[in-house]
Amino acid sequence: MAKTAVVKQRDRFIADRKRFFTADCNYIKISKKDILKKFGLMSLATRRMNNSKYTEYLMYLAQFLNEENKLVAMDCSKKYKLQKEDIVERLIEGFGISEKTVENFLSVAKKENLLIREKCDRLTEYVYIMNPIAFNQGYTNLHVELLEYFSEDIKKFICPYQYDICLKIFCVDYNKYKNIDCLSMIDTTRYNVEKIMNGEMFKIEGAFKETKRLSWGKAKELFERRGITEVIGLPLNTRFNCIFHQDENELAVVISNAKKERYYCKLDNCVCGAEYKGLDIFDMIAKLMGIENEDDKFNLAMEYLSNLYNVEIEKTATSVLNEAPSESDPKLASLKENDNIIELYNEGKPLETIAVEGNKVKSLIKNLYLKDNPKDKETAKIFEDLTDCLTSNMDSSNYIIHNETKSNVVGIAGMTDLLVNSEYHLSKNLATTYITLAKKSNILYQDGTAKDAKYMVNPILVNNKLTTKLSKETFLTFGEQTKALFGSEAWFNNVVAYYKQNGSQEDIKRLKRTVK
Repeated sequence: MAKTAVVKQRDRFIADRKRFFTADCNYIKISKKDILKKFGLMSLATRRMNNSKYTEYLMYLAQFLNEENKLVAMDCSKKYKLQKEDIVERLIEGFGISEKTVENFLSVAKKENLLIREKCDRLTEYVYIMNPIAFNQGYTNLHVELLEYFSEDIKKFICPYQYDICLKIFCVDYNKYKNIDCLSMIDTTRYNVEKIMNGEMFKIEGAFKETKRLSWGKAKELFERRGITEVIGLPLNTRFNCIFHQDENELAVVISNAKKERYYCKLDNCVCGAEYKGLDIFDMIAKLMGIENEDDKFNLAMEYLSNLYNVEIEKTATSVLNEAPSESDPKLASLKENDNIIELYNEGKPLETIAVEGNKVKSLIKNLYLKDNPKDKETAKIFEDLTDCLTSNMDSSNYIIHNETKSNVVGIAGMTDLLVNSEYHLSKNLATTYITLAKKSNILYQDGTAKDAKYMVNPILVNNKLTTKLSKETFLTFGEQTKALFGSEAWFNNVVAYYKQNGSQEDIKRLKRTVK
């Protein structure tokens, strides 16, 4: 290591001592924010004792703590360390309990690492030390040697980054490397980052013990909310050295906003600096794994995180469309390149079933009209019948056409004229109302702006005369609703088939908008 680097390390070490320790370095400074944690941690200690009386005994003994959290008493103006017999005597005197009860209490306190006994210099003398999460006599300071005995609990007491620095300083100053069985935050982060870069699995605290089935959306939400702190091993709202470059000034920070964690770095040319405006967990995984392809990085990051968390993502239309297509995909449906027809095969439902489901959809428009016009049931019935009228004016892609010219009905004016001239002779106002309600209930789809729009009828009502086939246009437009024509498995296969063989980027975006 270069001499300048050694000097910088030394200076940084000295600066950290001044920042986090008292002047004599015997005590760790506790911030006001961390002091507030004390009451919550005391509750944790209470739960571990699992006996309210034992908690009372522990708090009673807290009056004998010195600032090092050791049990001491005064005798002839001289402090001495409380021995077991002293503790037994005081608890019997204070609570009127038996010696056996005291023995049981001490056994539980020791087992839960809330009150431990350590040997002193003298062979016959011991010292009892209380876990600071139960009670910390130092209040705004924490005696540094407590790190040796209660490392894992102190990690909950102070800021993770401060904890890490203090642990390192303690190891150096007190030569306790071998006595501390604890990985620091930075070491954990470095280990995790290396595993991610190599695409390897490792254990994380937030992983489910048994495989958990989650929807694609729920899984994504989970990873966004907890991924950076749990997977990467970085603290929230605390400055630290950026993991993407050499950083001596703690330029990086993780912030949680709207239940989403993002990683930021102040360095302008960092991968998450000014240009990128921060990274979410998916961007981080992709950057660390060296994935450059924009289409692949999100999907591969989702797959990697699912394995880490022991999550199985349920198949949905969205998850299918977000999967990177591979040759191992399910059997393709009978969908051929440049073919405008999708076969309804295997689980395809008969036309009678489609018609029944169509009648349910048609009734929506009636209900919608009655909601706005509760007394006008006659007109509502006309509106329901109008849908049947429209289905007689369709081409093979379910677009509304003029029966005579066979050309598409174009624009809101064309649709209005068609309804006004129908056997029901609607007024222009009622015709416009019908079109609005039909679009709202997903009976009609408007393709384009009002002036130049074409209108398509939902195939659940009627699939023209293609009883065992469906046009790709209709499939793209009504997305998940076409499941009723296929059955779930066949529908998924067709989604995958279209994605792999025929889908332009615009088509895929369109299909994604229509599925749930």
